Amino acid sequence: MSGKTEHGQRDQYTMAMAVTNGNQRLGRLRQQTRILAILFVLSFALDFKGAVGGSSLQFVMAGFNTLTFILIATKYRFRLPVRGGAAVICWGWLLFLVIGSIGALVSGVPVGRYIRVIYPFVLFLEGFLVAWWVAGRSSEELILVDAMNWAAIISFVLTFFWGFYFSGRSVEVIRYQILSPLIPFIIAVAGYDFIFARRHRVRAVLILAVIFGVIAISVTRGMFLVMVMIAISLFAAWFWNLLRGYGSMPRPLLRGLGWGLIVGMLGLGLIMLFSPEVYVRWLHRSLGPARDVTFWTRIAAVVGQGNQLFSAPTALFVGRGFGHSYIYAQLFASVVYPYMSPEVFTAPMWYPGEFMWITPLFYGGMIAGMVGIGVLVYGIIKTFGTLAYLLRKRAWLAVGCRPIWIGILGYYAIMGLSFTSNPMGSRIASMVMGLCLGLAFSTKFYMESQQHR
Repeated sequence: MSGKTEHGQRDQYTMAMAVTNGNQRLGRLRQQTRILAILFVLSFALDFKGAVGGSSLQFVMAGFNTLTFILIATKYRFRLPVRGGAAVICWGWLLFLVIGSIGALVSGVPVGRYIRVIYPFVLFLEGFLVAWWVAGRSSEELILVDAMNWAAIISFVLTFFWGFYFSGRSVEVIRYQILSPLIPFIIAVAGYDFIFARRHRVRAVLILAVIFGVIAISVTRGMFLVMVMIAISLFAAWFWNLLRGYGSMPRPLLRGLGWGLIVGMLGLGLIMLFSPEVYVRWLHRSLGPARDVTFWTRIAAVVGQGNQLFSAPTALFVGRGFGHSYIYAQLFASVVYPYMSPEVFTAPMWYPGEFMWITPLFYGGMIAGMVGIGVLVYGIIKTFGTLAYLLRKRAWLAVGCRPIWIGILGYYAIMGLSFTSNPMGSRIASMVMGLCLGLAFSTKFYMESQQHR
């Protein structure tokens, strides 16, 4: 009898040790995943504008990013989504990348230029997959959001100081050189924390004040499209719920509207009082003769890319390829003169055009290009349904809701720049946009919203 008891105790001890060892291995695996995810997100935090032909630091960042991505993918056995919205994003974007690469081969694009141009598009997919793996398979979305926030802050500070250093311009004439491509993401995070989550409100106000101050100095109107895009999406989601008979306007929307009016009026008054030269520059850019220069240069780039696309029969099917050059359409040179040099309309351009929505067609052709555009629009449509569900359920105060809110609002915010400043022209912006979309497609709230459409 005692022998059986002793044998049973040994079995229980063995089972307990096995469970303990399993938990320890799982804990180490999750810790490794957290570290790799943080390193991946921070890999391009020190990225900057202004280097010609790349730099040693940028090559190191690219190598580090690739290494961390491979290690993360290895941990998840390179498992790719095979069904649902995540599969549409993944395989649709892969098709666009492959066809655009074939177009580059057909067009004879130099290898170095091809790699520099396609890399941000690849980073978008990398970011999406990392978020889909880490948040959807390991439930580490809070770690991802914190890392993304720190990467955005580092990028903002570095770009601000590097912009002054590299351009050599004074505060009276400096413009986009001091603007980090992740400013839209910072606005989304700080705005959510202040208006919806009501957490770290002092820090959020300080961050927003600094951000708006830098935007004011830069006299860049496109950044306001970010706030417009976020506001439109939120009010459209509320109106969609209202049409379906789901209650009144949520209080955070009213708070956001009120604070937006207060901040706008206060900011305008402070600029007029303490920095009248900046106010004059804003008037010149918004109401003066130069108010339409940005619009017409974007149109010139779109027409120039269109001319290249339709100039060769094969380009309609495989595009001109990533990295192919184009020239601004001469038709619009007289419209923007003398605010832009005539040489701008004769010099070949090979970086992505500022208007993002023509770029996939130029690189991938009419079929794969439309697939690439469809992926981005599909992300907007699907996350809009999730946003409406979150508003309907009034799910914005719990900490667990924060990742999907940051994912949706961050994606919308970065997309808000797509009409005047192509996010796919920036490595860190494209990667964070992919991370945001991956967060929006992988958390439990997204799954719930798809079940209660």
